Amino acid sequence: MSDEEEEPSKGPSIDPEAWMLSFGDLVSLMLVFFVMLFSMSTLEVEEFEAVVSALSQQFNPTAEAIRPKPTVDFDIPKIDATRAYSLDYLRALIGDKLAEDPVLGASAIHRLDDRLVISLPSDNLFLPGNAQLNRDALGSLALFSDLLRFLSNQVNVNGHTDPDPIATAAFPSNWELSLSRAIAVSNELRRSGYTRPIDAFGFADSRYGDLSLKISAPRRHELARRVDIVIRAAGATEEYSLQ
Repeated sequence: MSDEEEEPSKGPSIDPEAWMLSFGDLVSLMLVFFVMLFSMSTLEVEEFEAVVSALSQQFNPTAEAIRPKPTVDFDIPKIDATRAYSLDYLRALIGDKLAEDPVLGASAIHRLDDRLVISLPSDNLFLPGNAQLNRDALGSLALFSDLLRFLSNQVNVNGHTDPDPIATAAFPSNWELSLSRAIAVSNELRRSGYTRPIDAFGFADSRYGDLSLKISAPRRHELARRVDIVIRAAGATEEYSLQ
């Protein structure tokens, strides 16, 4: 054999890290796929914040947990079943919504021990001496019904009048007028989607004395012409007074 024996030929060199290119492409494609799925999905804000809070506490226990604030846009419509809500929570929630409504914006809200009383001004809902809701009132009560239909709290509707007597073929006295107005509001709440039982009562001017004597007589008459929507706390069954 020759001293200068030829070395066997070597095959093409292989980069041992070449697999990382294919793996990187695969990860990129998976990322694009999940981004596409995310963009086509509806983000549940509260659930997302809860997941973020849980992960933050897991990896950084000293971080403050995220506690989403209750809002009408996210809390009430997203519950799966009706439940009885705190009267203080409902007062803030309903007060904010009524303040934005041109018809019900003048409503008064009374927080009593075991119930919430929302006094709707009849002058904004009905024509004088009439129990037929006007067109603007129909839309406003539909929005109000959308708030109530997610509650399991017992709801009553009570009609009231001022002391001035009425005597017509349709309404022989203020008792018939107050009851007819309470029934009209109850029926509209039902027509707009509220499905739980509603008790409607007519009190005429029997609660006129509950109004403060410090205000003028015309103002007392105006406040007396109202329809009260009463939201009761759990277990409340007794009648109420504004005093």
